[in-house]
Amino acid sequence: MIQPINDIAAAYRGRIYLHPRVLDLPRAQQLFWYTHECAHQIFGPGEAAADCWAVQQGKIQGWLSRVELTRLSGSMRQFPRDASHEDGAARIAHMEKCFAE
Repeated sequence: MIQPINDIAAAYRGRIYLHPRVLDLPRAQQLFWYTHECAHQIFGPGEAAADCWAVQQGKIQGWLSRVELTRLSGSMRQFPRDASHEDGAARIAHMEKCFAE
């Protein structure tokens, strides 16, 4: 569902919500956020697992190249830490490891 929510994307009770601004992002980033939320539906609330699975799926499916991961990292670098997310730098470091696997 495309809805103006307080985050870029969210998963809740079998549904995935994307903020309308996702539609303005490059294709790889759109797919990353959608796949990240799919991971929450599969694996639960863990952000690191969702980030990792989305990166790995993007690499396997061919829509997330090293260049696209660098672009995604640039957009996430300033993300603050909150109750359920590490800060952008920590998330990026983890995602880099997942991409290398």
